[in-house]
Amino acid sequence: MFRGILDNVLSGMKAGFKAILNLEHPFARRKMFIQKGSSKLSTTLLALIVGLIALWVFPSAGMAKKMVWDPSIKNMVDAPQYGGSLTLAKKDPGQVFDTWVSGGAAGEISGIVEKLGISDWSQPRDSYALVSGYMLPLFAMRGALAEGWEQTDPLTYTFYIRKGVHFHDKPPANGRELTAKDIEWNYHRYLGRGSGFTKQSPQAGQFGDLPLESITATDKYTIVFKLTEPRLNAPNVIMDWYNLFIFPPETIQQHGEGENKVLKNWTHLAGTGPFEMTDRQEAVSMTFKKNPNYWSNDEKFPQNRLPYLDGFRVLMMAESASYIAALRSGKVDHLGWQGQSYLQNVDQYESLKRSNPELVFHEYVERSNYSFGVNTSKAPFNDIRVRQAMQLSLDLETIKNTYYKGIGDITPRGLYGLEFKGFYVPFEEWPEEVKQYHTYDPERAKKLLAEAGFPDGFKANYVSYARSDPSWAELVAEYFRQVGIDARVNVKVGAAFGAAIRAGNFGIMGNISGVRADPMTQVGRYHSKSTWNASQVNDPELDAAIDAAKAASNYDEQRKYLKEVDQIVVNKFYTSGGRFFPSGRCTSRGSKGLAAKPAWAACKTSPSSPASGSTRS
Repeated sequence: MFRGILDNVLSGMKAGFKAILNLEHPFARRKMFIQKGSSKLSTTLLALIVGLIALWVFPSAGMAKKMVWDPSIKNMVDAPQYGGSLTLAKKDPGQVFDTWVSGGAAGEISGIVEKLGISDWSQPRDSYALVSGYMLPLFAMRGALAEGWEQTDPLTYTFYIRKGVHFHDKPPANGRELTAKDIEWNYHRYLGRGSGFTKQSPQAGQFGDLPLESITATDKYTIVFKLTEPRLNAPNVIMDWYNLFIFPPETIQQHGEGENKVLKNWTHLAGTGPFEMTDRQEAVSMTFKKNPNYWSNDEKFPQNRLPYLDGFRVLMMAESASYIAALRSGKVDHLGWQGQSYLQNVDQYESLKRSNPELVFHEYVERSNYSFGVNTSKAPFNDIRVRQAMQLSLDLETIKNTYYKGIGDITPRGLYGLEFKGFYVPFEEWPEEVKQYHTYDPERAKKLLAEAGFPDGFKANYVSYARSDPSWAELVAEYFRQVGIDARVNVKVGAAFGAAIRAGNFGIMGNISGVRADPMTQVGRYHSKSTWNASQVNDPELDAAIDAAKAASNYDEQRKYLKEVDQIVVNKFYTSGGRFFPSGRCTSRGSKGLAAKPAWAACKTSPSSPASGSTRS
C-alpha cells in the first residue's frame, strides 16, 4: 500500500512540476491563475500541496486519475488505459477488401494493413494541415513499416524496413516476418510492373504521377526507389499515399479473384496492423480483435505497446435516422467513423444536442470542401459559358445562412484549402472578369446558357458520392434547375462512383473533396495525361504549368508554378461551387481518445485524454 501511495505522490509531484515549468502556456495560465492579485508561484504551490494531500489521503482516487504529459497538445491528460471495446457507425460497406481496387474498403481495413509511413502524432496539431488519409509534410510524418529513409542522390530514395514486423498469424502467411521483397511486390502490383501483373491499379493515378524508373529490394530490409526526374514530394508519395497498403503477397496470390487477383473474401484478409477482422455480416456489421503481436508502441507514450483496445465493432447504417437513434440509445459510441458528415446537417446536430445533453459533441472546421466538377470533354460542359452559368446559379450566402445556419466559409479559393497561403491568389486579388461570376445572379446565368445555345436549358447526370452529403447535392441541383439545368442526382456507392467517373458517365460530379497537405496531389488530377483527371481537362497551358511545378528544384519555385496552376483552373472554371468549407460535428457518448486515431482526427475531443481506444492506424 505504501508503495502505491508513494507512486501516486510522485506522479502528482511530476504533474505539478510539469505545470510549473509550463507556466508560459496561455491555456495553463488561464486554468491555474484565476485569482487576481495573488502570487502565481504561491497559487501553483498551493494547488500542488492540495493535490499531494488528496493523493495521500485518498490514494485510490489518485490511482483512478493518473495523468501523463501529452506532447501534441502540451498539457496533462488522463493516462491511456488498456481494454474495452468501441462500437462505431458507418454509412456504406466496402465491396472488396483490397485497396488495389478503387473504393476497395480502405477505411475498413486500415487497422489491418499498413503503409511505409504514417502521421507523426507527437507533432503539435496547429503546426500543419491535419487531414486524415492524405499526405502530410515530411516533418509531420514518421516511419511505420519503414523505420527510416534517405535520399542518396537527386533521383534515388532508400527506405529501411523495420525489423521484427510480422504478418498476422493466419494462413498462408502464418505470422512470418515482413521483408523488403514484400514491399517491392506490393508496389509493383499497384503500378502494374514486373512479371505476373497485367495492369496497374485504378488507384495508380493517385500516386501523384511519380516518375519511377525502378523499385528494388536490395536486401532483406532495404528497398530503393529510383526516379527518372527529380520530385520534391517523392518521399511523401512513396511513404503515405492514400491506398497503398502492404498485403502478404501469398494471400493475394492464393485467394485473389479474377485476372488481377483482387481480394474479395474478408476471411483471408491479413496484414501487419494492430487489428484483425473476426466477423463480417454483409451490410450489417464488422468485428475486429486486437493483434496481440503488434509491433508498435504509442509514439506519444513510448512505454505503451499498441493497441489499447481489445477490439471494436462497426455497424452499417445507411440512413441518418438509424445511426442517430443508435447513438441516442447507446448502441453505438461514436459517429466519427469515415464520415464527419454524419452530423453536418445543422438541424440534426442541434436537435440531438437539445434532446441528449449527456452526449459529448466535438466541433471543428471541416478542411474538406463541397464543390463540383464537370466533364469538360463533352458538350455542354466544354463551353466556359456553361461553367460560368453554373457558378452564377449558386446562392452560396443563402446556403451558408440557412442550410448551415451561418456556419462555414464560402470564400472562393480555387484548388487549395485554407492552409495554403502562398499557393493561391486570394479572391480579393482575382481579375474582376473572374470575380463577377461568383455572385448569385440566376438571370445572367440564363442569358449565358442561351448564348451557349441552350435557351431552354439541358439535362445533366449529376453523379454524387454516397459518403458525401446527398442533401448537399440535391440542394445544388435545385439551384441548377432554377436556371434550366435539369440535374438528376445519381448517388453512387463505393467503387461504383470511381467507375462512373473513369468511364466518363457523368455531366456533373459532386463530392466532398479532401484538402491535401501536399498541393502537388491536388493539381495532378487536372493534367491531361493523368489517370486521375476526372474532369477530362485537356489544356496545354495547364499541362505546362503542372509539369513546371513537378520539375521544380526547390519549394519557392514550385510554389510559383502551383500558383499559376491555381489561377488557370480558376480563370477557366474547371472547378466550381465556391470551395465551401462548413463546420463539421461528430458526436460520441464520452469515449475518450478517439482523436488519437487519424480517421477521427478532425473530431477533436476535449484536450483531456487519449485514453482507452487510442490506436495508430
